[in-house]
Amino acid sequence: MQLGLSALFTFLDACPTESLVLATVIRTQGASYRKAGAMMLIDGNMKTSGLVSGGCLEDDLKSHAERVFEHGTSVVVVYDLSQEEAASMWGLGLGCGGRIEVLLERVSANDSFGGLNALRSAFQAGRPCTLHKVIEALPESLIGDYRVEVHAVEAASPKFEASLRSAPTLVEGDTTTLAIPVSPLKRLLVCGAGPDAIPLVQLAATLGWQVVVTDPRPAYLNADYFPLAARLLCSVPENVDVGLHGPFQAAVIMTHHVERDSAWLAKLHAEPIAYIGLLGPATRRDMLLEKAGLALEPRLHGPAGLDIGAALPEEIALAIVAQMHATLAQRSGGPLGDG
Repeated sequence: MQLGLSALFTFLDACPTESLVLATVIRTQGASYRKAGAMMLIDGNMKTSGLVSGGCLEDDLKSHAERVFEHGTSVVVVYDLSQEEAASMWGLGLGCGGRIEVLLERVSANDSFGGLNALRSAFQAGRPCTLHKVIEALPESLIGDYRVEVHAVEAASPKFEASLRSAPTLVEGDTTTLAIPVSPLKRLLVCGAGPDAIPLVQLAATLGWQVVVTDPRPAYLNADYFPLAARLLCSVPENVDVGLHGPFQAAVIMTHHVERDSAWLAKLHAEPIAYIGLLGPATRRDMLLEKAGLALEPRLHGPAGLDIGAALPEEIALAIVAQMHATLAQRSGGPLGDG
């Protein structure tokens, strides 16, 4: 499950108040924008990070957060919009027809901000994990207790993403625990720093990917061109230790240079990367594979990107990032309305 942890951690680090309110979706029924496990942080000035809905419930939750700040007691807020009359009563005009339960709890550094800080090391190391959080209990003082379970599953495997789409609950006696699956920080290796790499890096980074760009040409590998990149590696393919900067879930080869593209294909073939994108037509792909002594494999996408009629660099970046996301989620990339 994608929780937007990078943004939440940035919010935590910049927060001027000692305590926060953590809002967590604990149950949904019917249609809802976010599912159980989605989180939002609210500080004492009512500034927020994260979403528990499409933006419809967040302002109302702030009023409940004020009471949690005042009394320090956790509360569960229920939005039952399964009937049109109920939706009108709330005055939210959602029209989604679902029922949503949100737990609000006051958190601080003393309890690792509700377990969020305890996720950092696994998240940033590219390790999948689960946040087990008590959402109902007797005594009520146990609500908010947590533990973090780090999994041994390879983060590069697309099967891993498919297994993290729901947050089940476990009832043991008087205690109910929500198991929130956490997707690790995604890393993208962009091989080539030409002008068409700029929108790709920008879009991926905006979506929360940590992006490493490598190119042997210092004039192209300029921080001014890639302000959102996590790292710039000025090197030929042979001298890049991919494992040292990973793990990477995706890589895109776009050097526009036959020898370097071929070298990158050979190097990335040996790495546990779920998505390898290659720019250029299929005929060029086949030529590069032959030059590298490799056969076409399912994780190699060349030409890279979904068929959306992309022509400009920004459009091509959109097509590639969408295909990367669909591959890791084990989705077809087709229209949502097709079932």
